[in-house]
Amino acid sequence: MAASLPKPVADETRDFYGKHPELFSERRVYQFQQLAIQPNQTDFLTKLQQQLSDAKSLTDVTAWLKAEKIPFAANTSTKAAEQLPLELLPRFHQMKDGQIGVVPASDGVMVVQLTASRNMPLDEKAATPFIEQFLGNQKRMEAAEKEVKQLREKA
Repeated sequence: MAASLPKPVADETRDFYGKHPELFSERRVYQFQQLAIQPNQTDFLTKLQQQLSDAKSLTDVTAWLKAEKIPFAANTSTKAAEQLPLELLPRFHQMKDGQIGVVPASDGVMVVQLTASRNMPLDEKAATPFIEQFLGNQKRMEAAEKEVKQLREKA
């Protein structure tokens, strides 16, 4: 059933390209320093926000976490826009180099510092195959979910 779905049309890909400049025309590659934190206090986020407002760098946050005996893991990564979660990408796109942000995670919280970024835009022609694949996958998932729902109702 999913394989029989039509390929996305040019208008759909053009529309998706225009609505997501952070993925294409304004695409960036991001370098992050990250702290994955597993809070052990109920009012942790309030204290963390206070520390972030006072911190000049991620090193200051790390020192505070160690002093408070809060477990964390540090990591450095480089990711292109399309490798980031689509729901978080607009937020990262707004960040300036050196800026620190907090991202909720399933098992705690992530403190992320954008250490550097560089522009690497994709024009519409180069982006079209990726958009077609994404939209096709999205349509197949929606069709499969709809089909499973109908089958469950009949069962």
